[in-house]
Amino acid sequence: MSAKYRIDDPYNSTVTENGQQKSTEESSALAYDNAMYQSGSELKQYHKVEDNEVQITLNDGSDNIISPNNRPNNNGPNNNGTNHTSKDGKSNDNPWKEEYFDSVEEETKWLTWMESQLKKIAGNKSEITLQQFKNAIGLKQCFFAERFFALCDSNNSGTTDILNLTTPLMKVTKGTPSQRLKFLFDLYDVDGNGKLDIEELMTVLRCCMEESSVKLSEDDLENLTAVLFESADTKNIGYISFDEFKNELEKHPGVIENLTISAAQWLKPQDNSKKKTKSTPSCCSKLCSKNYFANNLRKVLFYVWYAVVNIVLMGYAGYLYREENGFLITARVCGLPLNFNCMLILILMMRKSLTYLRLTFWNNFLPLDHNILFHKRVGIIIFILSIIHTGAHIGNAVVVADESEFTVADILVTDAAELGTIIGSAYFTGWALDIILIIMIICSMEFVRRSGHFEIFYWTHICYIPFWILLIFHGPNFWKWFIAPGFIFIGEKYQEEVSLLSSSVTHLEISRPDNFAYQPGDYVFIQIPVISRHEWHPFTVSSAPELDGRIWLHIRSAGNWTKSLYKYFDQYDPGETYDEETVASLAPTNPIDRRMRATLKHNSLAEEKKSRSLRLTNDPKEEAREIRVALRNKIVKIQCYIDGPYGTATREIFTTEHAVLIGAGIGVTPMASILQSVMYKFKASKRHCPSCSHEWLGEFTTEAMKLKKVDFIWINRDQKAFEWFISLLTALEVEQSIGHGRDNPDEKIIDMHMYMTAAVKKTEMKGIGLQIALDLMHEKSQRDLITGLQVKTQPGRPDWNKVFKEISSKQKGKVKVFFCGAPQLGKTIKLAFLRPRDCSDIHPGSLSGVYTIYPTDEHFNVYCDMDTAGPGWTVFQRRTDGTMDFYQGWYEFEIGFGNLETEFWLGNKYIHLLTSIGKKKLYIYLEDFEGNSTYAEYSDFSIGDATTNYTLNVDGYNGTAGDSLMIAGDRNQNGMMFSTKDRDNDRYPDYDCAQKYKGAWWHNMCHWANLNGAYLGGPHSSFADGIEWYTWKGYRYSLKSTKMMFKGHL
Repeated sequence: MSAKYRIDDPYNSTVTENGQQKSTEESSALAYDNAMYQSGSELKQYHKVEDNEVQITLNDGSDNIISPNNRPNNNGPNNNGTNHTSKDGKSNDNPWKEEYFDSVEEETKWLTWMESQLKKIAGNKSEITLQQFKNAIGLKQCFFAERFFALCDSNNSGTTDILNLTTPLMKVTKGTPSQRLKFLFDLYDVDGNGKLDIEELMTVLRCCMEESSVKLSEDDLENLTAVLFESADTKNIGYISFDEFKNELEKHPGVIENLTISAAQWLKPQDNSKKKTKSTPSCCSKLCSKNYFANNLRKVLFYVWYAVVNIVLMGYAGYLYREENGFLITARVCGLPLNFNCMLILILMMRKSLTYLRLTFWNNFLPLDHNILFHKRVGIIIFILSIIHTGAHIGNAVVVADESEFTVADILVTDAAELGTIIGSAYFTGWALDIILIIMIICSMEFVRRSGHFEIFYWTHICYIPFWILLIFHGPNFWKWFIAPGFIFIGEKYQEEVSLLSSSVTHLEISRPDNFAYQPGDYVFIQIPVISRHEWHPFTVSSAPELDGRIWLHIRSAGNWTKSLYKYFDQYDPGETYDEETVASLAPTNPIDRRMRATLKHNSLAEEKKSRSLRLTNDPKEEAREIRVALRNKIVKIQCYIDGPYGTATREIFTTEHAVLIGAGIGVTPMASILQSVMYKFKASKRHCPSCSHEWLGEFTTEAMKLKKVDFIWINRDQKAFEWFISLLTALEVEQSIGHGRDNPDEKIIDMHMYMTAAVKKTEMKGIGLQIALDLMHEKSQRDLITGLQVKTQPGRPDWNKVFKEISSKQKGKVKVFFCGAPQLGKTIKLAFLRPRDCSDIHPGSLSGVYTIYPTDEHFNVYCDMDTAGPGWTVFQRRTDGTMDFYQGWYEFEIGFGNLETEFWLGNKYIHLLTSIGKKKLYIYLEDFEGNSTYAEYSDFSIGDATTNYTLNVDGYNGTAGDSLMIAGDRNQNGMMFSTKDRDNDRYPDYDCAQKYKGAWWHNMCHWANLNGAYLGGPHSSFADGIEWYTWKGYRYSLKSTKMMFKGHL
């Protein structure tokens, strides 16, 4: 029988059964809204509101949807108890029966595709060349293709038969683990002598580096080769034999297992296509879910308030004009809420006012982080209401024309109607407003802003000025709505935000005016007239507020303005010389005075090896900000204006106990500011012993910082991107070298995690050699070769489930996650953060019922009991009425059976999985037919894995039912293996306890409890074969209902 492996991707997978393929149904989706952008990235804030409960708030307003049942046999998406029927007509009422596939079958499918590719390229010929082979498999690095082809081209003719290629591929696919390792060894053995020498190993590492986009010096490559060769060559014979090669891989858990599962993966071309979801939950189901309300309460309340206000205004307008014709009533019903919405959309973009509100108690009640989202949605409402309003007025013109001497054209395009603030202006201004609104809506769409044409969005959005002027003339009452926010708005000098995409980075170091106060993560708008006299662009301040005299900006080159900025400084050839150029002071080109304007003169920019850097100094005699750029000996001066700062959600960072900072690419800029600020606070809290050189950290005041722990995660595509802030991170490591833990001096406050997505993981054949060598080098030198930091750079993308599990295990208090990066990554992080690992992660106010949990990458449904013994219990056995036959075999008890809403057994493999993650306590609820109930609770509970036959481990009894699991003697079930009718693991020498007493259980010789026994309905004459708990009802009473459940605890 071939080995079976569980589907790792339940969303888009194919199941092979009886030679037929059938698709599993995807049933999990995530509704996601566009986010607020800071320097081209999203900035989101996630909350863990209590130590053991997860809740989330994002400033982009995205929502989490707990997926409905996505396991194919889980009684449908509504858990209504309907059994599934297979293609052969057999009913399957097993809610957890896994969809399996044959690993050989999966790779055979790929091999079939591979063979078809080769035949397609070869055409009518039976042979294929090396170049044709490389084109077929699409490998990034040619070494692996050339080596594989060479192994197949035995006569070195440069061509080989397609059959000669597919045969070894089949061998890799269907071979034993040893055969696959031997194939990999032969692949590395270039000269074919059965030995790997140091030159061959260096060639392999060089190719692995190219596959992973890692660039190291020749010295580093030689050191890597030497440390790997030294580790593998245990016999010191000058080469690595196959046995030594195998032993070296066995030192790294998961490597050989991965090769065993899919050794042919290394030949597969990259698949960059996105998998399409087959189904998504409806908008109604999303908004009506209890998780949406629990995680987005402030946003929900805002929507409710917004809807109520609009409905009230519509009703009021309808009442006032109830005597008019239907068209005019409709126009007025839309017109009054249009006044309100056109005022509200302005308020939502008052950045300075919103920044001020963040400093007040209103920050706890208002969804300030969602202002951009609300601005967009209010804009959509304005557009819809305007279309209806316009159409209704056209209809009204037709009605009026029939009853008057005017034609429809007279009413619509002349001042004949005599409507408006200025008599006759209503229709003229109305048409103009419609045109402006349509232009602004179209030019605000994603395809315009994200296609490198931000300037179109920017300039068309300035049409808000004539829009509001025309509105004042159009509606006689709009000025009453607009006057207050309009004056505040004029004082704020509004400009729209911009999103910039990753590219080259310019580092601006600008002198800091005395009155320029900001918080970590704040952003500013800058204007540089030499680049553009009219454009203001926002960028996150990457320096800490504690940094005296200057602020930093890191600007990526992507849009026209940012590219022009980078090219402006990049255009000076180091071989040329330039005289110092003077630039006259310029007044601000924006017609509205900017709030913050510093004066600078004689500024310099020094070219660094890895990035461009601008240094600005302050001279109060100047009227404007100037930048003098010095590229080696080339100097030029420019002017710069600054508007800001403006606040973001990161202002809450120092009121957080455990902060998780996630930056993707240049999205690290707000995190850099935060990390620097943390470092400065550490420096300020250092204490020195007057008698010796000992240093330690003093206590922080609550006002200064509540932080107990910071986890900083930085994700970059390639090695070069880490250079932006590597000096800062190095300084942080040095600062923490004395030990910064307040509770534990040896514990660091900041834990750093670096990920390089282009690097191939150690579990992939193209990355094995390099990653093992990097691991060995890191162990030896305590330095990472890629970044130079003490922390090792991890290849590939983070396993977010694992990351958040480790963060949760630190138990440092309430967790908040701050993220800045690409929207798609934000979706992934949000979903991983919200995924409950078990029922203890479900919000305590939720109802008992079926929930999807994510203990690892895989997910499945469980029943969560939120009432019997408090919230958060994961039920793994329940019996209520005897409708489910529990006299099942080993396979059924291993994978689970029954209906989650009624009677079921979760499955031993899932019970083991869940109880192996953290400490769990067991609660057993029992009820008899007379209405009495009792319970037994154990402070420690787990079961082993399949290799131990799911051995039971319990301890620490407490309760009213009596202890029927750990009674001393030959019926003590603690430490016993699980037994079923078809697998006898008990200790009774004469018969099978599970068969004799009709119940699968952790039998000894045999049992004191048998909760999976026959459902016999109370007192019975047979002995010990019912649902029994001996210490409560003895051996001849079968209980009415039982519930076995566990919950994590400290």
